[in-house]
Amino acid sequence: MSEVHAINLSTAWCLPPRAAGVWVRRFGRPAGIEPGDEVWLVVASASGCGLLLNGQPLPSVGPGGELRHEVTRLLQPRNELALAPCDAIVAETPEVARNGRCPLPDAIASVRLEIAGGPPLDPRSP
Repeated sequence: MSEVHAINLSTAWCLPPRAAGVWVRRFGRPAGIEPGDEVWLVVASASGCGLLLNGQPLPSVGPGGELRHEVTRLLQPRNELALAPCDAIVAETPEVARNGRCPLPDAIASVRLEIAGGPPLDPRSP
């Protein structure tokens, strides 16, 4: 992969129980990742949030901030991203699909993966 490819993760979140407040998004390892590629998690949040990827704590996002964190080595065939907003956000209840999933409200955060290609490999290398 030679250019940046973005995958939107702002949809298909599990709506948290009112008491927990933690949003969960499950996703598979992106296809087509080649040796030397890097996968970055990019989270922009108006209120700030804490993050876990597959149970591993990631740096938090400050209010009005954006996090860009390289996660290639943390990815598994199936992944779970947990997002805990720093503030209690009162927002309209999102439209929930039949599978119980909904979009992550913009007031909480926008989330995406970016896959960036590494340097071209030397065809003569073993």
